[in-house]
Amino acid sequence: MKKYLLLIACGLLLSAPTVNAQDTIIPYQLTEQDSGGYHFVNLASEKMFKNLIPRIRIDTRKISDTYNETLIPNKHNKYKNPNYYYVQYRYAELMYDKKTGDLVEVCVEKMSNPKSDAIYDYPTGRLKYIQVFDGASNSFVKYMPYGSLYTDRAYMSNISLRLTRRLNKNLSTKPETQVKIYLDINSDGKLIKSALQQSSGNEEIDKEILDIVKGTAPFDKFPQKFPQHLEMLIEYGNK
Repeated sequence: MKKYLLLIACGLLLSAPTVNAQDTIIPYQLTEQDSGGYHFVNLASEKMFKNLIPRIRIDTRKISDTYNETLIPNKHNKYKNPNYYYVQYRYAELMYDKKTGDLVEVCVEKMSNPKSDAIYDYPTGRLKYIQVFDGASNSFVKYMPYGSLYTDRAYMSNISLRLTRRLNKNLSTKPETQVKIYLDINSDGKLIKSALQQSSGNEEIDKEILDIVKGTAPFDKFPQKFPQHLEMLIEYGNK
């Protein structure tokens, strides 16, 4: 299995040795048909993948996992996702979900042109994706940790993880049987429809589940090359 590391000076990160050239991941190469800014995006993505860390160490003792009034959002980066509060922490940004207040991701920025970031999951510290800002399309190009473009499967997996954590944290009573939650999401991340394809057998629990789902939306906007909307089914609870 290939190793990949990212050399970014950050108090959150584990130190790691430099990889050999043959171990370097070559990310997906954009073409002129993808974007007018393809050349700059390709150069930036290659730099990001030359030295990449697949996991960071997050000191959960020093970081609040819920957004509160003592945390001051970082307002210097104009390319922010409006769904998050960005709080500066050493050389990284903590990303809090505006709807739920939960800390969900840690963004480590690489000072380059164009702007590039490594996004890690909280609290596991696992690398979720790399993103490079494409000035020609005024949007981010997202890459998977192994170099391919960020896919709808990865997008849905991220939503499933967020909702599972929210349900585990806020559901007053866990369902005794597995429930199946249907979601229809548009390209702006707006929840068009949600329903239970398989009920818990308890109307109060079912209502609470759907309320938590609606309270977690909106989700992130779709990356490039995505369909106009996605339908997905999330399984929650024991079978």
